[in-house]
Amino acid sequence: MRAGGGMNVTIKLFASFREMFQKDEMEFYVPENCTLLELNRLIGREYPEFEQVPGRWAVNLELKALDYRLKGDEEIAWIPPVSGG
Repeated sequence: MRAGGGMNVTIKLFASFREMFQKDEMEFYVPENCTLLELNRLIGREYPEFEQVPGRWAVNLELKALDYRLKGDEEIAWIPPVSGG
C-alpha cells in the first residue's frame, strides 16, 4: 500500500491474455477498496482491447465476482475462457 489511500496490485496473465499483452504480469495502482469491476475499467482505459475479451478474475486461486473488493497482498489473476475439444 502507498500513502494516499491506494495500493499497487499485480495481475497475472495466462494463455491468450499473456500473448495479447506480451507479458506475464501487469501492475496497476488502484484506490483503496477497489472492486474487480473498477479494476476492469482502470485496465480498459490503458488497454482498450482488454474489455473486448471475456475472462474471469481469480483472487488467491478462487474465482471472484466483479463486486469483490481488493484488500492488498492478494494474488490476482485474469483467466481467459477455457475451450475444449
